[in-house]
Amino acid sequence: MLERQPAINHERLSIVIGLVLLALALIPLLNAPGRSLGASILGSALDINITPAGLITLLAAGLACAGVDMLIQTHPRVRSGQAGPTFVFWILPALTVIAASQWLSQANTGLTWAAQMLLAGGALWIIIRAEFDTVDPDAPSAGRWRLLLNVLAYVLAFGLFALIWQPRMRSLITATLIGIAALLLSIDLLWVTRAGPRRVVLYSLVVALVIGECTWALNYWHANAATAGLALVLIFYAISGMAAQSLFGKLTRRVLIEFGVVILAALILMIANAPK
Repeated sequence: MLERQPAINHERLSIVIGLVLLALALIPLLNAPGRSLGASILGSALDINITPAGLITLLAAGLACAGVDMLIQTHPRVRSGQAGPTFVFWILPALTVIAASQWLSQANTGLTWAAQMLLAGGALWIIIRAEFDTVDPDAPSAGRWRLLLNVLAYVLAFGLFALIWQPRMRSLITATLIGIAALLLSIDLLWVTRAGPRRVVLYSLVVALVIGECTWALNYWHANAATAGLALVLIFYAISGMAAQSLFGKLTRRVLIEFGVVILAALILMIANAPK
């Protein structure tokens, strides 16, 4: 165990966040038309729209991943080969950038857009800072930072689920996108169990499948985005929580009851907002 906890390079961190925010700031300036690609899935026609804004969003997410990896590589545990794969540290920053891009596109005024941009930058700063301090899970402050990251992961899950749900696209698209988001977030949440990449990915796939199926069923409800997002994040919290406890070897009857109550709350929420 290291005697002195390493500190992140704040100058490099500021540069990374500045580049990401600059990329996001360019999106409103792009008015070029997009391109539509046609595809057939399960015998049904599907149009995929590729827009400059979408490409810039992916570029910004890529910048965030590259920046995080550059910062993480300076950690002594990574340099010594004790930290394992570093891709898991990319997940929350990348998803935060994608969610921020969609959130910024809904700003009605310049002041609102500026406030949202500052909030996105602050959230990204906290997440990357916390990711760096959890590279060494045995560090004194690692537990507190990991708890903060877990809270932010569930907040991000709610935001992503609601944003994906809001356009009310076809179930195939909505369920797939929400399932992918749930898969990535589950990997981030379950990685802390140290159960090994194969088991973590397998459990995360199960969580993603459950959330995808729930999304498919929820598409028959005429609920608003906030209600649907809240119901899905409650189910996600329960299923990912049970998966984590199972990987920790602490899945008891009491734990099952606690998470069962959360799932029941989600069901009550869905029933209360069912179409009349």
